[in-house]
Amino acid sequence: MSPRIRHALTLSGLTFALHFVWEQAQCPLFYVHGTFDASHAGMTLATIGDVGLTWWLYGLIAAASRRWRWARGGSSTAQIAGLVVAAALTAFAVEAVALHLGWWRYLDSMPRLLGLGLVPVAQLVLLTPLVIWLAERVTPDGPASAQASA
Repeated sequence: MSPRIRHALTLSGLTFALHFVWEQAQCPLFYVHGTFDASHAGMTLATIGDVGLTWWLYGLIAAASRRWRWARGGSSTAQIAGLVVAAALTAFAVEAVALHLGWWRYLDSMPRLLGLGLVPVAQLVLLTPLVIWLAERVTPDGPASAQASA
């Protein structure tokens, strides 16, 4: 299996695992679900969405860096700052759409900024750099890894 495929599978698996735990922990504390299914199946679907958002954010920074494995060997301050800003903006946009569509509403315990929940923003802002960093450290690379990282 190529190093790129191993990296993609590792990043996706780590993202799914960490976001699933976060989703299960935060939902009962901060949300009342409307049209969105809050069962394990619903949380699995939300987590798959989180994996998609992580790939969206990873791809944005990869495109800006002109390097697919941009986090390999360390990241620049600009890359990390761009990732954090893009994650925050993406999370706020997702929350705004979800609230508008009635997928959920917040319990009084949800900290907010401009009416939007800060816990899901923290989720994307904290977990995205963490899973990218972890994936780079645990992905087994073979002899072709130097070519695949370019």
